[in-house]
Amino acid sequence: MHLKKYTPMQTISVLNRKGGVGKSTIATNLARAFQRRGDEVVLIDTDPQGSASDWCEAAIENGHECPPTFTVDRPIVHEQLPQLNGYDVAVIDGVAKVSEMDVSSIKASDLVLIPVRPSAVDRRSRGYAQRGRRWP
Repeated sequence: MHLKKYTPMQTISVLNRKGGVGKSTIATNLARAFQRRGDEVVLIDTDPQGSASDWCEAAIENGHECPPTFTVDRPIVHEQLPQLNGYDVAVIDGVAKVSEMDVSSIKASDLVLIPVRPSAVDRRSRGYAQRGRRWP
């Protein structure tokens, strides 16, 4: 019998206030990559558009695996995530705006990925996200 050594769940958020930069694509593929590696993964969809949830539904309908996916519509990720047991990794798909949901996601995270495209507008969005990391 193989017992896995206990390690706390690692949480990765994929955030940017700009839409269309690949947040959901990165979050869903990252979650699936961890799952394929053998990790117990949970995918948290905080975006009202529900792109990560839609992706997961489509994957299952087409005979593919998908990590358990939860939709969160209030900025309580940092309060609820510690209550999830049995997962090695949580991946959070962020909203496309600066919001309390982002603050909650960042508080819950060990790592925040900020995808950007090589344009001036996207680089400015990254700057807003970096300034937002300074919490009281």
